[in-house]
Amino acid sequence: MSKKVNIPNDLSDFMKKNPTANFNDYLEELMVQAFIKDVEEKSKDAEPFDLFKTKAMSKHIYKVSEQTVDVRNFTIETDKPLHDDCQDDILEAICMVSITKEGDEKTGTTNDGVNYKVTYVDTDYGDDGQIDWEYEEVSDE
Repeated sequence: MSKKVNIPNDLSDFMKKNPTANFNDYLEELMVQAFIKDVEEKSKDAEPFDLFKTKAMSKHIYKVSEQTVDVRNFTIETDKPLHDDCQDDILEAICMVSITKEGDEKTGTTNDGVNYKVTYVDTDYGDDGQIDWEYEEVSDE
């Protein structure tokens, strides 16, 4: 027995506006919008930039980076084998196609005379975000 899933209107609108986005992008956008709303609510009575001023004698700074691994997939068809050190030829070929359009194809010839057709297949978007940060305490003295 299958169940009907109701997709929230804002998710549907988000995906229409961002056709290459995935669900994690949607969740990230929700968090950013919630943060903005929270800042706006807290800053209604504050002067500009007062919101981020501290009254303590020191500040605590966290420098944060977040990264995921996206995997782009291509196929390359050739009329004969590429030479042993073919990394440059492969890199040149995959740089010819658009990575925003699945199925995009281009043809070319390597410096060694090998004819090829390269096709952008798709992208597997990373969902394993890794976060790293550095902590620093700064004194106002």
